[in-house]
Amino acid sequence: MGALIVSALQGVLPILLMIALGYGLAHYKWITEHTGHFLTELALKVAIPAMMVNNMNVYFTTESLREAGWGLLAPLLAIATSYGIGTLVSLAARIPKGRRGVFRAMFACANTVVIGLPVATALFGEEAVSPALFYFACNTLVFWTVGVMGIRRDGGGKFSFHLKDLKSIFSPALTSFIVMIALTFAGVRLPDFILDTAKSLGSMATPLCLIYTGFIIQSMGLKNLLHGWDRSSALVMAGRFVVTPLIVFTVLSAIRTPEIMRNVYMVQSGMPIMSQTPLVSKSYGSDAGFASRMVLATTVFSLIFVPVMRVILG
Repeated sequence: MGALIVSALQGVLPILLMIALGYGLAHYKWITEHTGHFLTELALKVAIPAMMVNNMNVYFTTESLREAGWGLLAPLLAIATSYGIGTLVSLAARIPKGRRGVFRAMFACANTVVIGLPVATALFGEEAVSPALFYFACNTLVFWTVGVMGIRRDGGGKFSFHLKDLKSIFSPALTSFIVMIALTFAGVRLPDFILDTAKSLGSMATPLCLIYTGFIIQSMGLKNLLHGWDRSSALVMAGRFVVTPLIVFTVLSAIRTPEIMRNVYMVQSGMPIMSQTPLVSKSYGSDAGFASRMVLATTVFSLIFVPVMRVILG
């Protein structure tokens, strides 16, 4: 057990160090709101799509997709089930109407790209990219459909889906993911100069995302972590780090999947709340302050969840 814990810490320490670097750079004003926005844009619109192009070219084949089978749909089933349970919990716990939608979205949906993807690759290597992207695709679909519909209802809007939300669903990351799957099934291989460029740009994704995470933690302030803590906050934490991982574990127990896929899905299931949640909440009149506090709380707590899950998974 001692050797396993040491191994887990060695796998997690690079993640923590890069987050600490971002925290320090933000503290000394090397990263400001302006540069933080630039880091986000560079990561989400350049580095992560490039990493997907490169790694999906390396690890995706039509054979591997067929072998994965129903495992490809496991995240969608698990996240949708978690959202349903979050809905029941919000009613049973009498969560205020103005925050029920955002509560349910935070209960079920995780930050699977900015934090989840680099954590998965840091723990399990580049082979983790493929299953991490499947979880990301399912998570994105749930959040930007029923999740946003519920958040819109918090602000007095109707529980409906708007065509403008499609732009949020088809982000550069998800679009590159879909394109590469199509090219894989079509048997099309991109030229080497494109793949080499994608590999170089994609190597920036993990450090950019983790440094930005440190910036977020510093800018929100650790002293605000416990401000406004109530029953809603505790239930969101339970949903993120207990209920959703248990649902994913239950679904995976019933579906035969490769080991790397099981490990990555379990880690992704316990990632922090999606960083877009406060912005979406504010735009639709939901409780953005509640969402912001929970982004900070779940991000900090994930630093505990990751090494624990690493030990559990062996």
